[in-house]
Parts: sequence; structure tokens; C-alpha cells
Amino acid sequence: MKVITKYISKEVIKVFIMCQFIFILLFLVIDFIQKIDNFVKAGVPFSTTISYFLYKLPSITEQMIPVATTISVIVVICLMKKNREIMAMKACGLDIFRVFTPVIFFSIILSIFSFILSDAIIPYTSSMQNEIWNAEVKKRDPTGLSGRPNIWYKSKNNIYWIEYFDAKSQTMKGPVFYFFNDQFILVKKIKGETGRWVNNRWEIEKAKVQTLAGENDYRLEKLDQVSIDIPETPEMFIKKIKKPEDMSYGQLKSHTEKVRTEGYDNTADLVFLYQKLAFPLITAVLALLAIPIGLWEKINGIPLSITIGIAACFLLYLVMAFASAIGRAGILPPFLSAWAANILFSLAGINLIMNIKK
Repeated sequence: MKVITKYISKEVIKVFIMCQFIFILLFLVIDFIQKIDNFVKAGVPFSTTISYFLYKLPSITEQMIPVATTISVIVVICLMKKNREIMAMKACGLDIFRVFTPVIFFSIILSIFSFILSDAIIPYTSSMQNEIWNAEVKKRDPTGLSGRPNIWYKSKNNIYWIEYFDAKSQTMKGPVFYFFNDQFILVKKIKGETGRWVNNRWEIEKAKVQTLAGENDYRLEKLDQVSIDIPETPEMFIKKIKKPEDMSYGQLKSHTEKVRTEGYDNTADLVFLYQKLAFPLITAVLALLAIPIGLWEKINGIPLSITIGIAACFLLYLVMAFASAIGRAGILPPFLSAWAANILFSLAGINLIMNIKK
């Protein structure tokens, strides 16, 4: 039994490495052909161009692992069927699914590796890749300081709205400041035409100041200039928000909690957080599906088996994307929307195994 499982594991690993290499190479070639014109027009040095595609490698690797695993398992099983090795094992009274147990363990190891990639390496390489694309190719400000419109910002007991913030000149256009007490009663509102960062404080020009003078009674003042002392500096309004794929699990979790404590809806962030764990495990789920697909006697030929395996991958991705979308919309709970695809396809794989056993 050990000899057989060792043989199967060796064959699956061999085919997996070959598939992974081919998929990564194809992905890079297609991406290179699509984007090389942009690099040439922008006059980007060849070394920087190569760096851009090298930074994409970890992300491509993670995306291709589930597909490469599915195809490698199916190919190995189909070859064993063709060589009548499966028939021989059945004749010897071996439990076929027990024989392929190492395949599941191998897929779980790949899932762990995929999570490590997405958590420790991809956030850095993805940000570097985006920096090259935005700064070198698109000639955008790499710091993101070109300006931001319609900023809502919540401090401890304050809420600010800024029509437009020019980060280079550290100037606000049309700022409105709402100051609340601990009972969340509005005690002061300051609305100005502009706001400038001068001597480590905000100077609001042509300001209208409403101050609570009594119950439901506000005193209005019009001032050419008023200074306000708030802890927020210009850096707080120009700080770039990373994409979920550019954050590790810990960073995404901290961001999600910060959004919640600031009083905003963090449903979408929770979906991304749970997906950070759910996505790597689709490798194990697809391996569970690949075993019965490869063993299915009604499916004749390796090409047809591979086609069905790829279709299963595509369908899983589709279900995961759909569940994620309705989860971010608040229709499904965040945890369920992130794990729905894994749960459904795991049940489908177990059901196929049970039917084949019968």
C-alpha cells in the first residue's frame, strides 16, 4: 500500500509541477504581449519591465495552483485507468479512495502554501507591481497625492466632510466640520470655503460657525478666518487605502475592526477577510472533486476528463464570485458568502465519491 501511495504522490507532484510551469509561462506570455506596448510608449527601462512581471509571479502562482492541482490529479488517474492500474488495484481488493488519500494531503499542503503566499508575499509584490504600473507606465503620482474628492472622515467625536482635498498644497475646498459631545449631540458646526494647514493647525477661511447655545438653539457667526485644533493632519486625508489583495490577513483584520469602531459598515471588508482564508482551500476542494471525475467510468479519454475538471474550476470561481458579491451587498452573512463555494463543492465531491463507490 505504501509503495502505491508513494508512486501516486510522486506522479501527481511531477504532473503538477509541469502544469504549474506551463500555466505560469502562458499567463506571463499573454500578459507581456498585452502590456509591452504600454511599457514601450512610456519609455520604461527593460529592467523595470522585467521587475514588473517578476513581481506578478507570486500572484499568478497562487491563482494557478487550484487549476494545476485539479488537472494533475485527473491526468494521473486517467493514465492509471488507461494502463489498467486502477483495475489491478481493485482486483487486489484495495480501497481506491484510500489509495488516493495522499492526494488530499498534498492538496492541503498546497492550500497552506497558497495562504502563505497571499498573506506574506503577495501584499508586498502586488503593491510593488502596482507602483511600477502607476508611476512608470501611467505616469501617475506614486504617492497618490494628486487630490481626493468627497472625503468623509470620522474622528472620535467629530465628523468631517471635504469637497476636495489638494494634497500637494495641503488645502481643503468646501470643508464642513461637525463636532459632537459624548451623547452625540451636535455642539458645533464649522463650514468654510477653504481650509489650509498652517503652523500645524487648520486655518478655515470665510467660515460660518454654528455653536450650541441652548436646547435646539444654535448661535451663528460669520468669520473671515477661524483656527481649529483637531488631531487630524494632512497625512490623515491623503493616506492611501490599500486593496484587500495588498493586505495581509492581520492588516485586513485590523482595517475591518477600525472601520467598525469608526461607525461604518464593514460588511464588505468582512467578506474579503473571510475569503483570505477560504480562497486557498479551494485547492483541496477541487482535489476532492478531481478524484471522482478521474475515476468516473462513464467519462472516456483524458481530454474530456480535463475539460470537466476545468469546468468545475470555472464553476467554483463563478459561485465564489457570486456569493462574494451578494455577501458584500448584505444579502448573505459575510462568513457564509466567503465559504459557500467551498462548502457546496466539498459536498458535491463527497456525493460523487459515494456514488462511484456504489
